[in-house]
Amino acid sequence: MQIQTYLKKHNVNAVLVRSTDIYLNEYVPKESSIRYKLTNFDGSMGDAIITQNSAHLFVDGRYELQAQQQALGFIVHVTKSGQSIESAWLEYLGNMLKPNDILAYDPAVIDMNLFKNLKKAAEKSQFNLSSNACEVFNELALIKSTHHDFNIWQVSEVYCQSDSEKLGFFNKILIDHEISGLFLSKLDDIAWAINMRSDYFAYQATIPALACILKNEILLALDYVPSSMPKINNHIKIVNRKELYNKLSNLKGYLGIDESETTKQHEIDLHKLKIEIKNVSNPIAVKKAIKHEKELLHMRQAFRKADEVVHKTIQFAKKAYEEGSRITEGELQDYLQNSFKESKAKFLSFKPICAAGKNGAIIHYNSSNYQQKIAPNSLFLLDTGAFYEGGYATDLTRTFFLGDKNSKAQSWQSQMFTLVLKASINGLNARIKKGSSALQLDGIIRQPLWQYGLDFAHGTGHGVGVNVHEFPPRIAPRAHNILQESQVFSIEPGIYIENIGGVRIENLVCLVQDPDLKEFLRVQPLTFCPFDEALIDYSMLSTSDKIFLEYYKAQWDNHHPMPDLPPLTTIKF
Repeated sequence: MQIQTYLKKHNVNAVLVRSTDIYLNEYVPKESSIRYKLTNFDGSMGDAIITQNSAHLFVDGRYELQAQQQALGFIVHVTKSGQSIESAWLEYLGNMLKPNDILAYDPAVIDMNLFKNLKKAAEKSQFNLSSNACEVFNELALIKSTHHDFNIWQVSEVYCQSDSEKLGFFNKILIDHEISGLFLSKLDDIAWAINMRSDYFAYQATIPALACILKNEILLALDYVPSSMPKINNHIKIVNRKELYNKLSNLKGYLGIDESETTKQHEIDLHKLKIEIKNVSNPIAVKKAIKHEKELLHMRQAFRKADEVVHKTIQFAKKAYEEGSRITEGELQDYLQNSFKESKAKFLSFKPICAAGKNGAIIHYNSSNYQQKIAPNSLFLLDTGAFYEGGYATDLTRTFFLGDKNSKAQSWQSQMFTLVLKASINGLNARIKKGSSALQLDGIIRQPLWQYGLDFAHGTGHGVGVNVHEFPPRIAPRAHNILQESQVFSIEPGIYIENIGGVRIENLVCLVQDPDLKEFLRVQPLTFCPFDEALIDYSMLSTSDKIFLEYYKAQWDNHHPMPDLPPLTTIKF
């Protein structure tokens, strides 16, 4: 491996290669991903550590099979349930490095809190840190400029809180935290704060920028200025990065930053200008997670469009097999993408997962096959989403049966599907007491699978908003965040069996006030694309399961196409 030759030549013992970019993005295009160029692994998350004599890739359970297939020559380490990828490689560093060894890292892709933990690991195992990883990558021609033209659009106040309302909230943040400015580097926070979106990045609607919230104004430092800009509201001042830092150097008082979301490189740059910083737990993330009524209305409208697209795609595939034709994963993916375009989607919120048969066991399978026709009587797992005008992501997963006209699902297919369906219903029909943590809802959802000794190696749900994956909330076995009214998130249990296949069912939901009990919240489904009845084993369902399915089916049958959406709190089941 070329990089190992470089390490030996320059007496560097190891280099940390992160999956993210300088914006701490989850989805990084292959052409911009150093991790992909070195490992050939193209999953969205997974960090590598390459030493002079060995290569290690750290992933979570979603990517175990994919990493083993793609990252040849790498030792693949899979995190324990609820463990982060970062904590896994931090834990392992002591086994890889000896006292006085040198680990190179890039301060532009590691947040301040993670750097503190890296420094502790270095002190414990007595190895040294060098911030010259970028020099390594540059010399090996691994870094490529991603500058290109793009479009920015202003989100209509029909879909979100007004700028004046948000400015009032921002001014209160400054007062409450006793700071003169709030530094923003998290891209979904910036997009939400300024009510703007762009198509610069693949699979997200954010803008390549830094920002700082000051009293009654926002400084927006665009890394690249597009050839056409929409009209910018008066309270937003467009600057370049140098101008932003110059203005901050004149700030009187503290600059608030969130150390878990601000890179080590930003900290270095701010300290050079002698800017006084104060750690502030991100107040925008919490506010952004609790959707405003206008946001909720738009999201429900967008989810309805996505429901239609997925249902249409499933019907296309089923019809082909019932008529004796066969299609490939790639052909289904093309049909799906064209259907999203026809529905006026701006672009996709992530690369679709179109997995037939045994490919469904690869949790984030993303290599749609255009050559091989899907065998009849197969399970097909379809996971997809998009952005519409209002700039909020959709996310929906359905598993369905592709069979000839007179064929029926095998018992194991129905049993797998129905068990996952039961877990889904547990979540979609859940009542939780106010103040409950996400791990409690996670347990409610997993319980039907646990009864059979089954589980899945990924979180049960994630927040959805400006990005398809947002935090808070996160629904997982070790997720202690408190669930709150008006949060929107996914519920997506699954079963995956290597060389057999997989089933996942994903719906988006909102937490609403329980209409009957004031101390409780109810989970309210927001997506109603039908479940495949050809896969449901009704003998496995309880009476309450069947009652819920009647309610769920009625939302599609009675409102297809749906009329104006009713307020969430009027829906009872």
